[in-house]
Amino acid sequence: MFPRSTVPFDTWKAKDNGWPARYADAYRIEFSTEENLRVTGKLFVPRDGRDSHPALIYAKSKEDIVFGVDYDNLLAAFPHHVVLILHPRATDYPMDNFRTAATKMTAALLGGTLETMQLWDILQSVRFLIETEKVRGVSVYERRHTGGLALYAAALEPGITRVILDDPPASHWQGPALLGVLRFTDLAEVAAMIAPREIASLTPLPQSFRFTESVYGLHRAKLREVNSLAEALQVWK
Repeated sequence: MFPRSTVPFDTWKAKDNGWPARYADAYRIEFSTEENLRVTGKLFVPRDGRDSHPALIYAKSKEDIVFGVDYDNLLAAFPHHVVLILHPRATDYPMDNFRTAATKMTAALLGGTLETMQLWDILQSVRFLIETEKVRGVSVYERRHTGGLALYAAALEPGITRVILDDPPASHWQGPALLGVLRFTDLAEVAAMIAPREIASLTPLPQSFRFTESVYGLHRAKLREVNSLAEALQVWK
């Protein structure tokens, strides 16, 4: 359940002079991903004078949004990458159990899920960076069940050159919820669709991803297990 067409971003951007501004030009941003729908986030742009940079999108889940300034794991990327910390819909505002359940049921009546809508927000954020920041190559970083959304985003968007996972689910049985998806595929197969583009994981991949590894082997490519986000991005290159 995706919109039939895209909409203008109608971007709002404001300088952020907090402590991350020591490492890069920092902004609070807001832009449209579909009609009458705005998402928020933080944007960091290297101040090295180069015309273009690789980009990193970190789409936060509701569980990740605890502190407003938890950027420590991203610091190594700030001097080299345009970094967008994205808050997809239903992550950055309070929703009690009743409202969450009502939202999920309404999404199902419309033919989708809350995660489907968040996937659309991630896809539009890739387009946002490519069109407005003139980046070259986009890495997407996701933690836990939202790692599944990163895999789908890369399968649908060739502008994503790398997926970085952290404790991803083994199957849609753990998440993310997409209507009827297990009738056709599961996460390891979706990951295989990305080959030979890079997949790096900060944790050991589930056993189900042995299938993904076999497909990557046909492409003479490998899934990488790394110790940090900096290693995943190979910031020294």
